[in-house]
Amino acid sequence: MIAEVAVENTAYSFDKAFSYYVPQNLCDLAKTGCRVLVPFGASNAKRQGVILKICGGGAAGLKAVFSVLDREPLLTDEAVSLVFWIKEHCFCTLFEAAKLFFPAGIRFKLKTFYALVKTLSQLENEELEDDEREAVRYFIGRRKPVRGDKLTKDLSLPPDSALLERLVKKGIIVKTTGAVRQVGDATQKMVRFSACGGEPKLTAAQKRVYDILHEAGCASVREVCYFAGVTQSVVNAVADKGLAEYYEAEVYRNPYA
Repeated sequence: MIAEVAVENTAYSFDKAFSYYVPQNLCDLAKTGCRVLVPFGASNAKRQGVILKICGGGAAGLKAVFSVLDREPLLTDEAVSLVFWIKEHCFCTLFEAAKLFFPAGIRFKLKTFYALVKTLSQLENEELEDDEREAVRYFIGRRKPVRGDKLTKDLSLPPDSALLERLVKKGIIVKTTGAVRQVGDATQKMVRFSACGGEPKLTAAQKRVYDILHEAGCASVREVCYFAGVTQSVVNAVADKGLAEYYEAEVYRNPYA
């Protein structure tokens, strides 16, 4: 099975739908409109792409899809057809056009990970620089690969540091690239009742806020302001009196709904 894929970060001048072979274990998952990870270029660097067409064919001369990133297609057949129209009429690549139809808040970002591959006994015989030994100590005891940006921050490495690449060349750590899903679940500012004891002295507006929270227990700040007919400054005043407290609540955003 062959997938025609729009690949991210391609040059506009040679952008097109690139053909990839779909391995047998991915045939049931690979559907038009799904995102995939594919090798691209002479270095076979992992790139994100979106399937624009599925057709029959063999694997001869084609690179294979690494993985399918979505359980269900993000693009409808109509959206896929519009991707080509947008590409023809606007200065953009196929993938940039496809991104316009992705559900709000959902995206994958390719991240670089590093992991220690040598044992402590093997490391004893290694000749390492001071900064290399410090990096190795950081990895010891960590069971999972560490993201490159986290490593750079934790080890206070400058942007142009070659430390990690030196360790990779020495075979001490291994470098991998993976897709990290970033679904931006919305957060909502909430307020809840927190008063103890008797009811304190309140203005009429504050009393309305107090009564709503006393009965409901909690609500979003927007709801409280709406039903009490007040601005947030009144809710702030109630909170300052110790009668309510703010907190953040996630609102799950289902990209497949």
